[in-house]
Amino acid sequence: MKGIKTGGREKGTPNKLSREFAEKYDELITEHEDPLIILFKMLSDSEAERHIKVKAASELLSYRYAKCRAVEVTSNVINKPAREMTDEELMQRITVLDASIAAHALA
Repeated sequence: MKGIKTGGREKGTPNKLSREFAEKYDELITEHEDPLIILFKMLSDSEAERHIKVKAASELLSYRYAKCRAVEVTSNVINKPAREMTDEELMQRITVLDASIAAHALA
């Protein structure tokens, strides 16, 4: 049946390869440093080849830490300088911005 899940893994359950990779990664991190720590240490390191280590660590980061997504901000408020707005337009802008800040704080 199309659209109805009838078997397999539950949604969000990592596949065997992803789970094994994460387990092996966690095991190796206990023996070595976390890539994020390496990045911070490399910032103050004066070794000539640090760009190679930083590149390697940054590549590993994506396997362990989620990447941030861009957030699109939209508004239906008139786009003109505040000094040119009427009192009603200013109140509308304040209301929209306040709701946006509140929604972002709860997210």
